[in-house]
Amino acid sequence: MTLQTSGPISMSDISAEFGFGNKLSDYWGVLWWTNSGSRGYFSTGTISLSDFYGKRATNPGAGGGGGGIEA
Repeated sequence: MTLQTSGPISMSDISAEFGFGNKLSDYWGVLWWTNSGSRGYFSTGTISLSDFYGKRATNPGAGGGGGGIEA
């Protein structure tokens, strides 16, 4: 899931996506992705809730394979 790009965002939303707890400092250096495949790391400086807009914990291009038909 990707976090929303606007509106209210909470630590519970962020923790549900990334799983690193409820303190912003727990996310320093954590890898993030966007739906377009861009990636980066949360800064080791000041992190704010708005830094998480549009971010996701997983690579959107690394999905699993589809099911096939057995002959």
